[in-house]
Amino acid sequence: MPFGPGAVEQWGPPDFYAGTGSGHTVQTEEHGLGTLVVPEIESFDMYTAGGQQDQEWDALADAYVSVPAGTGTHSKGAYHAQADLSIISWPDGSWKAYDILGTDVTSDVAPAVTATSLYDARQAEGSGQRVQLTSIDVAALGSTGRFPTNGLLYMGGYGAGTGTDALGFRVENGSELPGDLTVVSPNSVYVQGDYNTVNKKPAAVIADAVNLLSNAWDDSKTSGNLPSASSTTYNCSFVTGDVEEVGGVFQGSCMNALRRHERWSSRTEKIVGSIVCMFRSRYATGTYSNSGDYFRPPRRDWNYDTDLNSFANLPPFTPYSIEVSDVVSW
Repeated sequence: MPFGPGAVEQWGPPDFYAGTGSGHTVQTEEHGLGTLVVPEIESFDMYTAGGQQDQEWDALADAYVSVPAGTGTHSKGAYHAQADLSIISWPDGSWKAYDILGTDVTSDVAPAVTATSLYDARQAEGSGQRVQLTSIDVAALGSTGRFPTNGLLYMGGYGAGTGTDALGFRVENGSELPGDLTVVSPNSVYVQGDYNTVNKKPAAVIADAVNLLSNAWDDSKTSGNLPSASSTTYNCSFVTGDVEEVGGVFQGSCMNALRRHERWSSRTEKIVGSIVCMFRSRYATGTYSNSGDYFRPPRRDWNYDTDLNSFANLPPFTPYSIEVSDVVSW
């Protein structure tokens, strides 16, 4: 519509309004309102350029280290900076853990963390190589006294690449979470076994790629071998990436945004939560397939968790947006 008629239709009074007054308006800066700035989703990279610039690369430490604000080149990404517990890995399989103040707490959480590897056929793409994996036993983490008090666990890997260099983190033994928990990683996250099924709490996983492993998973999968899954329940919300379809190459679509690695045929994958796919994966870019030793689809029993309708029930540090509605009309 032309601006005039369009504005009248958009901002005019509802048809059921009665009275002798006339006119149409919305509130502007004259009424004390400022410009609406739509928030961006906060970065889940380990480090970003700009910000306080209080981090600088240290070749000797093979890591970013803290320096006085304004003297560095990078800052911690938003999720990394706010995490009460961060677990960081290196390409050789070593890892360290830090609290929100940057204190090294590796020895404290060591009973709950294991360095291992996993065969991810999609990432291996026929090579037979395995993805480096850092596994976190959620129940054991609760016993260390280092379970994140603010509910944010950050996991990131230096030197990540594509293929089997994607680097991965796994959360396992999480049927009962010690507290509300959001797991964030710029790499792949594998959720193994029943998750948050006992005394359900607000929970989310935000990652470059989210992978679901069943209760039957035991790390024995190898090239050419497709193990059988067992029915598994995940009471969790997921924010994940996908791979762009180029040249008509099917990449799994929405029902396969969460990735699998077993023969799920006739087994049930139950999800109570929310699934959001809002970006392209940067590291887990292997081509989708549900044949060979990749996976077979499950019986999907997916349900939106209506608890999420209450802001108080959202997982810690949930990304959110703003809805705009009419303020006043006469």
